[in-house]
Amino acid sequence: MTASEDFVPEEEAPEMVLCFETRENIPRDDAMSIEVPHHLLRHREISYIVDSGQSVVSRCVHLWFHEDSGESCSLCGDYFPESWTNLINDYESDLACRVCMDEYVSRCGNCDYRQATNSLLYSDRTDEYYCDNGECYPQSHRSHLIQSYHHTVDNLTFRSWTVNGIARHRVRNMPYIGIEVETNIDDEDNLNDAAEFFLDGIENDYIILKEDGSINGFEIVTHPADYRVHLEMFPFEKLRRLSEYGMSAWSRTDTGIHVHISKNSFSSGSHLYKFMTFHDRNYEAIQRFAGRRSSYAKFGRMNGDNRVAMAKGQQTNYDRYVAVNIQPANTVELRYFRSSLRPATVKGIIQYSHALWQYTRDIRANDAVSKRALDWTQFSAWASDNIATYPDLHPLMSHRGVA
Repeated sequence: MTASEDFVPEEEAPEMVLCFETRENIPRDDAMSIEVPHHLLRHREISYIVDSGQSVVSRCVHLWFHEDSGESCSLCGDYFPESWTNLINDYESDLACRVCMDEYVSRCGNCDYRQATNSLLYSDRTDEYYCDNGECYPQSHRSHLIQSYHHTVDNLTFRSWTVNGIARHRVRNMPYIGIEVETNIDDEDNLNDAAEFFLDGIENDYIILKEDGSINGFEIVTHPADYRVHLEMFPFEKLRRLSEYGMSAWSRTDTGIHVHISKNSFSSGSHLYKFMTFHDRNYEAIQRFAGRRSSYAKFGRMNGDNRVAMAKGQQTNYDRYVAVNIQPANTVELRYFRSSLRPATVKGIIQYSHALWQYTRDIRANDAVSKRALDWTQFSAWASDNIATYPDLHPLMSHRGVA
């Protein structure tokens, strides 16, 4: 790639300039004849400086290319040596320079066909681009109602319970609970209709629907709230009626319900320690109550977990697929429930999560040791005594055979 014979004076130089870095003093003729290795290419340089003397003393050496000495990029229109361009795909003759290939060309997430990014359709649900042909970009991806797995909410709305009902403000040290209910569907062509039905009439700052790679339906995700707010606002009857759209939850053990409890609501390290220890001691009863054993929610201490250090915030679990996951910055996540479209089941799980938080906060450390207060039977008896506060909890325990 020699340019010394085709040197273009500065006033005739085209806009496109290629640049690579050097710390050497390079004679002008040598600079114009040097070959540019690919790994030295940095960027396109439109404003350039050429020394009018006999040498170039700079960290940047500039090379010009005549239109008849290279190939034209179909995306930016500039000319490059042939070795600096590639076919955009194997079926057409359009070429792209390496810069445009990296920045403005994408592959279809279904068929892997490579095209200019602006000619593809982007799916927020999968965070990928697809051919706009109705096959690669299936109808289910077109639903703007279902957010991608990585979708986050910038401004969370916290709802609290007061003597007058629901108030939209935070209360210090209250356990805010967020619910995630995973679902599956038989025919994805019905997914958008199911989403429209479920969200109709629901405030969009209370529930969103998200895509998840482990399911073929959608995940119902609530904003954090006091558990009584969920019992009042969650559309339990609509959840049950999702079966009319071919949706299911209980039929597969890999479909779960996850519950997030605000981490700062745990009153002390002792509170969180008792909460985690309860799960370690009662995993068999909890699995029967939860309705599944799952590799996504492993019980017990993993990789030398130190519960005291974890309770003090000095250590976290190394595997996120555990029953009680404290990896999230702001929440403690319960991952072990089998999913369900049955309203009584979801209500019972919501009440169980708050009840266990309350129970492990109130029992004394001495009672936990001497009176075995962290045993499941003790908690079950407490839940029975508090049935007015948690009306769906003890019936669900009885239904699962762990009352």
